[in-house]
Amino acid sequence: EKVSLMGMFRDNFRQQSTEVIEMQQAKHWFLRCMYNYYYKQYNNKFFENIEVDELLNIAATFTSPEAKYTLLNGLAYMKIDSRPDDISIRVYEEAVELATNLIASNPAFVHHKIKALHLIGTRYSILGDFSNGNKYFEQAIETLPGNQYGNYKTIILNYATNCSKLKQFDKALYLIHLLEDEASADYKLKAECSIRSLSCYLFMENAHAIHDLVTSQDYSLIQPHEKIYFRLSQCNAFIMEKEYEMANVEINNLLRSKLMQEIDADFL
Repeated sequence: EKVSLMGMFRDNFRQQSTEVIEMQQAKHWFLRCMYNYYYKQYNNKFFENIEVDELLNIAATFTSPEAKYTLLNGLAYMKIDSRPDDISIRVYEEAVELATNLIASNPAFVHHKIKALHLIGTRYSILGDFSNGNKYFEQAIETLPGNQYGNYKTIILNYATNCSKLKQFDKALYLIHLLEDEASADYKLKAECSIRSLSCYLFMENAHAIHDLVTSQDYSLIQPHEKIYFRLSQCNAFIMEKEYEMANVEINNLLRSKLMQEIDADFL
């Protein structure tokens, strides 16, 4: 019995040691992938060449699901905006599966599942498959507690953007509304939500909603290009209502305003 017990202790120690080593290796690659990702955002090129197949081969040797998820998560981030043939969508699917299974042993992994769902939704969106992207964004939001919307606003806004592209404007407005409480205390988020809502109302030709949204802004808190967008939307609302004289007055006032001097002409 003592021999059996010692053998069990030895096996457990080996397993735990293996898991620790795998996690160290996974975190090492995760950090390199994330550095590569952010480096590319600023420099339009990777800091170093990390081969997808190399990391997939390493992940395949792992016995720890958490280590495997960590490595695949870094790889998925790094290649999020790469060419369609650069990385298989299966990598993103497997990250979702691993995160989902890990929740059983660690409920805190629900955060990782939401992030994995966001990644695959974003990847599909970048590839132009907005419908498939929305399936995963929907799952992410369904997993979210209602009081956590503000912490995952990027997911909600990306989902709303996809819905707009699919001409699902009512759904897009519903999603933007989920951030209403957070936006009331965050003027940058409020401006972003308002601009996305305006885009929907313009396509819906809802002049009344456009006027309400434009007049509800605190223009002392928003950027010049945002102010111009609101005023141009107001002009469009007047045109929808066949109030052409008011639209003409508004556009001429805008052209004469300091706003046009504050904004970069190349931006316009």
